[in-house]
Amino acid sequence: MTRQLRISVLLLALTISLITTVHAQRLVSATPLVTWTAQMINEQLEVESRGLAPATTGAILLAINYETVDTRGALDTASGLLAIPGTFMTTASPMLVYQHGTTDRTDVPSTLGGNGLPAIYFAGHGYYSLAPDFLGLGESRGFHPYIHADSEAWVAYHMMEACTEYAADQEISLTEQLFVTGYSQGGHAAMALHRYIQDESDGTYAVTASSPMSGPYDVSGTMVERVIDDEDYLPGIVFLPYTVVGLQEAYGNLYTSLDEVFKPTYTNAISLFADGQANLQDMGLSLGISLRLFTGTGNPREMLQDSIVDVLRTGMPVDHPMLVALRDNDLYNWVPDAPTRLFYCEADEQVPFMNSVITDSIMTGAGAPDVMSMSKGETLDHGGCFDPAGSATLDFFNSFRTVSTQEGAFAQMPISVAPNPVRDQLFLKASENHNMDLQITLTDLTGIPVYQSIMLADGLTTVIDVAEYTSGVYFLYAVADGKTAVQKIIIQ
Repeated sequence: MTRQLRISVLLLALTISLITTVHAQRLVSATPLVTWTAQMINEQLEVESRGLAPATTGAILLAINYETVDTRGALDTASGLLAIPGTFMTTASPMLVYQHGTTDRTDVPSTLGGNGLPAIYFAGHGYYSLAPDFLGLGESRGFHPYIHADSEAWVAYHMMEACTEYAADQEISLTEQLFVTGYSQGGHAAMALHRYIQDESDGTYAVTASSPMSGPYDVSGTMVERVIDDEDYLPGIVFLPYTVVGLQEAYGNLYTSLDEVFKPTYTNAISLFADGQANLQDMGLSLGISLRLFTGTGNPREMLQDSIVDVLRTGMPVDHPMLVALRDNDLYNWVPDAPTRLFYCEADEQVPFMNSVITDSIMTGAGAPDVMSMSKGETLDHGGCFDPAGSATLDFFNSFRTVSTQEGAFAQMPISVAPNPVRDQLFLKASENHNMDLQITLTDLTGIPVYQSIMLADGLTTVIDVAEYTSGVYFLYAVADGKTAVQKIIIQ
């Protein structure tokens, strides 16, 4: 039986086993959706044309339902996508949480909407990947408390607990490493989750590294300024009402009637969205037409009552419920202990890149040991920034990743490897008690093989010439009889 066929059989066996009823404290249900091979991931995500590192393993996809609480503290059931890497039978996986971007109720990871694809991609690179749907989206009730940092964090944390329970129930081995990322609103949510784990959790989890991407971390400053300035801001046509209604859902005191915040011309479209009778796209289309018709602009500020514009512009009174809620969801005013990268692009028309620069500056000034904001393109807009930021995130996470094998795989590398770090030649020799041929693969940080060979069980030394390889982190895989052992290699 070929190794690929063995993996396919194992994936099928797990998929069948997942149909069993789940009994856990946080987990409600785990429903198998589909299994994608590495080739399917690469084709569905068009990784070649997008210049992304191709997936090296398949992924088993499940819809997860789990217990959480709403913004009033009442018990609720939330949902999300779990993507299990195809290497789960031989290699313990690090956990990764991906927080998705702005959407409405149905286009969520658990329904295999586009917002879940990044989690699948990370699973294709060996990460046990979680993508929460957010409160008020997917299976949970009520309106989504948009850009509410606390609920973004606790809903993701509760999914981590549910998926940890699930892994234990299914005997899926996880390492102690945890990576957190997300894009756009998901960047904000990733930052919120990182803060929650560091400040509020019981020590069960610790963030290894985080990479919030293109997120609105400076809600009360940079984002408000963009809404109330004199330039058109078409994304703000949906962001602004979504934020107001979402924070009203979270705090309950921003207004008693939408007319207190928005001019009557625009409240009907917003009310339909808030009541679930229109989706995000419908609201945006209606508001955009009305704005152009009545003001000749695409400036969302024109939808606001003049009194609210004055509050946002002057910041007075400081205890105004709108200002208090906005400040409460800023995410630059804490100090991450774990390495953190804030990737952004300078031509971002939706989330101004100064969100990242300001956050980096404040956190670093407050003593954060390893926070950096990094541009991934001077001319790339919000959509164009996703791929280079995602690629940089994968590289960043892989640089910290340690790979260990499950019980039943090799307890240690069945070969000696020296020297490590290495500059010119890497020498491999099978241990004396090993009598099987080994498939040897050396991959770069993104998982792309740079060297492959069969190491015969003849006691001879195999030499890999690495002098022409780019300096950095690589992974050496040794495979025999369906078992895998891995060692990190540093090429200088």
